[in-house]
Amino acid sequence: MMNQFGVLTIKTTKLFGESSIARILELVENASSKKAETEKFIRKFAKVYTPIVVFLSLAVAIIPPLLMTNPIDADRFHWVYNALVLLVISCPCGLVISIPLGYFGGVGGAAKRGILVKGSTYLGTWIY
Repeated sequence: MMNQFGVLTIKTTKLFGESSIARILELVENASSKKAETEKFIRKFAKVYTPIVVFLSLAVAIIPPLLMTNPIDADRFHWVYNALVLLVISCPCGLVISIPLGYFGGVGGAAKRGILVKGSTYLGTWIY
């Protein structure tokens, strides 16, 4: 309900911390800490896999031109291109981005329909 023209006089009987809205806010804030197992795995996987791929591609771009004695083989642009190809091929972006966004979209979609989900852990159990 929206009051656009009148004056409201409201008397509260409880502190804000004891109200239903405070409990709902607490549930929503705690929902981010309750991640599904797939979400946790993808996060751990990305923390290890991404730096490995980035350093490997840097090595492909830098080391071969330094080791090549023939100037034709040591073309820097060729090795930078190879490093970029390695980055594109090994990029797990679809996997790393889609899992958390799927859960986030599920929790958000449920909230739009008036359903409060404590976190993606509980949403994940409904999927199976």
